[in-house]
Amino acid sequence: MRSLIITTTNSLEGYTIVKYFNPVSSNVVIGTNIFSDLAASFTDFFGGRSGVYEKKLQQLYKLATDKLAKDAEMIGANAVVGLKIDMDEVNGKGSQMFMVTAYGTPVKLKADDNNTSVFAEKVYDGYYISNKIQAKKILAIPQGAFQRFSKANIDVMLETKFTEFVNYALDGIKHYTDINNRTEKGFAESDALLAQFKSYFGYIDADTAQDVLYGTMQTANTEDYFKVIMDIIADYSLLNYDKIKELIEREDISEAKFGLRLMTANKSYYTDNDLQTMEQIMALIPQRFKPTGEVSMKKKLLSSSEKEVWTCKCGKVNDMDAKYCGSCHNDIYGFQENEIKPADVVSMIGLRLEIAKEIAGA
Repeated sequence: MRSLIITTTNSLEGYTIVKYFNPVSSNVVIGTNIFSDLAASFTDFFGGRSGVYEKKLQQLYKLATDKLAKDAEMIGANAVVGLKIDMDEVNGKGSQMFMVTAYGTPVKLKADDNNTSVFAEKVYDGYYISNKIQAKKILAIPQGAFQRFSKANIDVMLETKFTEFVNYALDGIKHYTDINNRTEKGFAESDALLAQFKSYFGYIDADTAQDVLYGTMQTANTEDYFKVIMDIIADYSLLNYDKIKELIEREDISEAKFGLRLMTANKSYYTDNDLQTMEQIMALIPQRFKPTGEVSMKKKLLSSSEKEVWTCKCGKVNDMDAKYCGSCHNDIYGFQENEIKPADVVSMIGLRLEIAKEIAGA
């Protein structure tokens, strides 16, 4: 549970604000068609159904404030003051969703010398305990069981965002990137389910998400699975340059290439440590991605003169002006035409570092 303080007031009794940060906000959208689903079974608005409605609102509030707290902690704050919550109904393409926007100002607090404030006794959320029990039951369902990835179970994962669902979410991604399962389920429905499993990683603790996502690349065995994991890392700003550096250093060329591709994604902000690691990666790339083909001289036909050629790793001999192998279609470094090239990534990193240095010197 978080230790960061969040308050709707602009100050906190017994504490002095010693530093203000730029305001932060978080948005949470939940429950496709929850309004129509609830309305269809409204037998007693002031009875059981209103309880379900209340549960949805509490889940949204908790997710939004937890995400706000996580963002504030990442920039060095130990409190958020002036908390405000906006709630909106979002309609589009026949679906209805509920969105909560939480925003406030992260601050650094220092306790006053005469601080005698006492926070209220800790209470335990009944909905939280109920959801934890439900999560345990879902995670106890064995691999391959028909009901394991039911809509109701996936909804629990998305609504609670409990970190214990990380392996469940990864299993779901593996399941719906498998061509046999996609064919059986249907490509459109499989893609929709993949999107749900991917969205889960946007809400859990970033460190947990990074450890799991970067670690799973060692055991992934399909290109489609790799691509989904890479999309999650890029889409939810889970870039970790230390982990990317480890990927690029791996012996497996596929994993190294994914590390290279991750370097093309942008971050919302960069730390000094990020910049230092980026410099190391920029120097590492030319060493890691050396030519896999060999350059040699070959005698020309009907002539005593020689010409320069390169022999691809696949064994095909190509003229030096041939950018890609005539057999496997890789270049001399082992890259396909549609793949990002090491030199392009080095250039991109260089530009980022150059601009960062300009900002630092401004």
